[in-house]
Amino acid sequence: KRRVGNENEFVNTISQLDSFKLLPLIEYCKIRTELGENIEPQQLYRFSSYLYNLSRQSTVTKGINAACINAIKIANEIAHISEDVAQIVNVKRVSTTLLTQEEKFKFQLYLHNSTSSLRENIEQLFWKAEDLKLNNGRIIHLIQASYFTDNSIQSYVFEKDFKNYLLTDFDFSSFSNWLEKYIHLTNGSNQNIPERVWGNLLQTTYYWKQPYGSYKSIVCIASDDYCIKSREFLKMVIDLDITRSQQQYLSKLEHDYFLNYSTIDDIIKEADPKRQLFIFFVLIYKKDSEFFRNKGRNYVLYNNPPYLNSLFDIKYRFEHFSERWGGAEWRYLVSDRNDVKYLASLLDGTFWQ
Repeated sequence: KRRVGNENEFVNTISQLDSFKLLPLIEYCKIRTELGENIEPQQLYRFSSYLYNLSRQSTVTKGINAACINAIKIANEIAHISEDVAQIVNVKRVSTTLLTQEEKFKFQLYLHNSTSSLRENIEQLFWKAEDLKLNNGRIIHLIQASYFTDNSIQSYVFEKDFKNYLLTDFDFSSFSNWLEKYIHLTNGSNQNIPERVWGNLLQTTYYWKQPYGSYKSIVCIASDDYCIKSREFLKMVIDLDITRSQQQYLSKLEHDYFLNYSTIDDIIKEADPKRQLFIFFVLIYKKDSEFFRNKGRNYVLYNNPPYLNSLFDIKYRFEHFSERWGGAEWRYLVSDRNDVKYLASLLDGTFWQ
């Protein structure tokens, strides 16, 4: 409702986004009725789910008026040729805003399995994945990841166009397994990748060192949307042991990392700044249950600065920054020589108990 004129006067209105989700359905029902065809509730729900999923995409919301008009036109064409919204793949000149490569692949997959009950199973699982806040309707990374196993994930390459992902090779059981592990690792209701998962990415190639003037930066592409499509993150997903809790799994990753060291002295002599940073993460997260503190995920390091009370013999001072070094909000990552007391428990595994 929207108030007009005096305070007792109202008119009923719907938002542009709601119009996008509703008006194409009305057009579809109108045409199907005029053709004397029954409107199957399941087919209408499929169309509604498709529109709802698109309504979460920025490419639609930024041009919502044009998207709504085009969706109505598409509804008209589909209603004339089929009751199944998946037939949109056979409609010519559909805007890529309404038919992304992901949606196109999903519709082709549905049609490929249209004669079996497998289609309904795939749809149900895809809708569940789309509704996860972290995914926000986009599951291209999970569909493509499902083509890989823990032994082959190192060969994973994200593709916007699905060029090397064949419909005939899609495995429902594999996708189901991936989705279960993905939810387990990311806390399914979360809108962002959990901080401790980000911290464990520090030890992977997702973070890399690069020169920045006379300093060095330890950086990543610090967006959840990009990260969930990365090989390093997806390897964490597929390696997850579903019988363990998320925290138990992450603790094991951290524990196994310290198998690289035999003695406390080996840790103190660690010279690689990225490895030092990961050790700081393990220590600080255990004490504070946070590490990045909403200040971003990138670091600049200074070699051997004066007056630094460092855990390590080779000293670096880390500056934590949000997007880029210089002008961005930042803070020092402070190490403490007193943390030496934790090193024995890191080596024998009792640190995580």
